[in-house]
Amino acid sequence: MKILFVTSEHPSNFCSGQSTFVREYVRELKKYADVKCIYFHFKRTPPPLADGIVDFVITPSFVFDAFSADARILESSASLRAKADPIIRSFCPDIIHCSDSQSFLPFRFDKNVFYSSRLKYANISRPGIIDDIFFQDVKAERCALENSALLAVYSDFAARKVEKLTGGLSSPLVLPLGVRFENFCPLPQEKENKKERKSLLTKKNGFSFIKSQEEKNKISVCFFGRFENLQKGVNDFIFAVNALGSVFKQKHNLEYNLYGKGHLNPALDLSLFDNIKFLNDQEVFQAYRQADILVIPSRYEDFGFTALEAMAAGCLVLLPKGLGMDMYAEFGYNCLELPLTQRGITDSLEDAVINFESYKLIRENALRSASRWSWKRSVFAHLYFYRQLIKGRISQMNSAYRAEERAILEAYRKSSDVEKLHCAEIEKKVLENAVFSFVWNQLKSNNQISREEALKNAGDLIPTFLENTGKRILILTGAYQPERNYISNNVEVFSVLNEGEWGITVRPECLPFDDEEFDCLIVCGAWETVVEPCGALVEMQRVSKKEVHIFYNTGLPHSWQFYKMENEKEWSSLTGKNWTVSFCDNFSEKEKNLTETSGPDRKDFFYKTVSFMHRPRPSIEKINIG
Repeated sequence: MKILFVTSEHPSNFCSGQSTFVREYVRELKKYADVKCIYFHFKRTPPPLADGIVDFVITPSFVFDAFSADARILESSASLRAKADPIIRSFCPDIIHCSDSQSFLPFRFDKNVFYSSRLKYANISRPGIIDDIFFQDVKAERCALENSALLAVYSDFAARKVEKLTGGLSSPLVLPLGVRFENFCPLPQEKENKKERKSLLTKKNGFSFIKSQEEKNKISVCFFGRFENLQKGVNDFIFAVNALGSVFKQKHNLEYNLYGKGHLNPALDLSLFDNIKFLNDQEVFQAYRQADILVIPSRYEDFGFTALEAMAAGCLVLLPKGLGMDMYAEFGYNCLELPLTQRGITDSLEDAVINFESYKLIRENALRSASRWSWKRSVFAHLYFYRQLIKGRISQMNSAYRAEERAILEAYRKSSDVEKLHCAEIEKKVLENAVFSFVWNQLKSNNQISREEALKNAGDLIPTFLENTGKRILILTGAYQPERNYISNNVEVFSVLNEGEWGITVRPECLPFDDEEFDCLIVCGAWETVVEPCGALVEMQRVSKKEVHIFYNTGLPHSWQFYKMENEKEWSSLTGKNWTVSFCDNFSEKEKNLTETSGPDRKDFFYKTVSFMHRPRPSIEKINIG
């Protein structure tokens, strides 16, 4: 796969989250695809040279006397597209990935343009920032959001902002980002072996390498970010430090640090701060490793790399609810909530300092959480959608990955572990019986083995039969998440509620498989999560050659259930022209009990079966011969 990655933010800028994304994402993407990176240089400074990440540097030219802002933007875009054209002609990319609105505009008429929105138009409701430049940025952003072939954001918070800005005309994908864990994690440097370093993260007795207050000379309280109050809240943090006073600092042996870039109001009292400076790349990593408490009083974060990097460094992180950081923040588990008032920030910081040792488990959990957010996972999720975009499956992706799907996954995540385990156990038993029934129906015509004997030897019979005949089965589950090929190499299992190997959940409305790739498709626990039932059934029938068997819940709905079939007539109205629908019970009374669970007064869950069989229509030649 050939990918042309385009950005207007140079990856060498360590103060920008956008630069972090470009630098780390492109570096990882180049391991798995043929990638060329173009950097559009809009600044008045001399353009930088190409390096290991950026392959081409292009500056705009102006040959037309443009005076209005719109005209200059369009002139710049035309110039950049003309200069990039030789690269595109020689490279022939399958995907053009634009990382911001300025890099998108030159390619707004190209095909297969994937757009990553970082929402630079922050705080749109605040009148203090509305000016001509702001309106041009919003126009450019809306153009990218509404005209890109596929749109990605990186938090539910950002997705809601996009849907509001475009009036519901855009359906953004929410994809994961990552952190370069080894740059921040305070693992002992002598642990060079990756397996040995990783083993420390899974020790049941805790993280021995996290230093306690007694082992450190001082507790380091830090702020990382731009010195700006409207979005980042740096003044609020300074006021909170001053409110606690010098006596509190001396009593608890504290060190206050402001790390970032920008202008601080000269009227602010900064006498309690030990360090106020801008850090380069290696200094940033070292500062994170030495930090103990990180305060993030931001009012707007579309994802928030700072908090995730602080978690990777084992810091106690204080951050507000309701922003993009909710993607990885679990308050009370890996971080603490920070109210966005001066009194709230002061009280939260005081509590974090006084009870610092008591929050050691939260710091350990932060490390565990951050270790799951890798750039490899992020790249795999993007590659998944790149492949679907190349196949032209835009409408299926927009149907499958939208706000309702995110709400289902959130409801599943918040549901009881008991309910999840209960459903997973039922799904496992139902699916194992369904796979056996499929194999038995293929074998029973020979009458070489009885059903009882076949059921007794199913563990060896099923994989042997499938491998000998080459038949393939696709299984879609809900709560049940086994290994992908746990039954046989010819049986693939995917959960529509749990993240898989691609870094995303597979959805019934957009299955990443070729037409008629499987002989049989079995669904149990997945139909209840369907958002578009007609589109989901069409997808299932598309990837299966002959059979689709759906086990659907007719009892008490699951806490995450979105859709429920009320009667059999609804299935008949959904099926395609070349498929026949039947309602059957393939289980004996003994096996039937596996699909049924009774509560004290009523049935909690009960799965019924609907089967779709492919019936090829006769060709014109066959009709004429008849």
